[in-house]
Amino acid sequence: MNLTIQIVIFLFTVFIVLKGADLFVNSAVAIAEGMGISKALIGATIVSLATTLPELCVSSFAVLTGHAQVALGNAMGSVVCNIGLFGFCVLISTIIIKKKILLQQGLIMLASGLLLYLFSQWGIISRSAGIFLLVCFVFYFWFSYKKAKEKYQRKKEFALSKNILLFISGAILVVGGSRVIVLLGIKIATSLGIPELVISASLIALGTSLPELITSLTALVKGHLEISAANIIGANILDILLVVGISATISPLPIEPQTKSLILPMMLLLMFLMLFFGWTKKKYQRWEGMVLFSVYGVFLFLLFVQ
Repeated sequence: MNLTIQIVIFLFTVFIVLKGADLFVNSAVAIAEGMGISKALIGATIVSLATTLPELCVSSFAVLTGHAQVALGNAMGSVVCNIGLFGFCVLISTIIIKKKILLQQGLIMLASGLLLYLFSQWGIISRSAGIFLLVCFVFYFWFSYKKAKEKYQRKKEFALSKNILLFISGAILVVGGSRVIVLLGIKIATSLGIPELVISASLIALGTSLPELITSLTALVKGHLEISAANIIGANILDILLVVGISATISPLPIEPQTKSLILPMMLLLMFLMLFFGWTKKKYQRWEGMVLFSVYGVFLFLLFVQ
């Protein structure tokens, strides 16, 4: 397949992913409003679970094929990428987030990151650590379900089955399209001789984070600001508890020096900044978005020069 055909396929796939995200966000909002559930909660759980599927699929496949560094680098790199690209979204428009959501979901995100950092100090993410992360994931979803029972005003006219079908269809387009983009990206990157960890924490992480980015941008453009921030926070929680949890349960994940010295510290720094900025003003301002996006840029620079 020559370069021209690859570019055409890439651009067409981006269009498909955009259309999928449009269906995805519209149906998620309709489900939230129809069932009387907070849009922010929908964004932090159901939407995040669907947009995290690329990371889960890529990391699981990587472990099964003996590429553990791709699995771990993809998961942690996606968290860094998610927050960095969220900063890009904030550059487009200030984003409001409720302190209640930030306190509940945001602190869980930070706790998950610290837990992963603790496990990494042993030099490997063992199977027992992976199982523990999965147990935490189950409790997280149970907690989110309990919060979902705090009902808001329901819409009288609501087509549940139709919106669920649109939600699933949108998710399939977003996830499937992102997978094609990742495969094309890996093919180009590996031909340049770039190390697996660097590829996974940058290019693959960016590719698997496209659903979160596009979903957040689409939600932002449509005025559903609560989904934009909550989707990123929820996806980060799932990247650690679910993606790393399943990958480590399949096979222990060794910690490379670059992971411990750069990727993990940058991940925790961006998590802290995201929580701090959202807590101080109840919204993210453009200069704060610039800080988040700039830190991500520094991360990419250091990743390639180290």
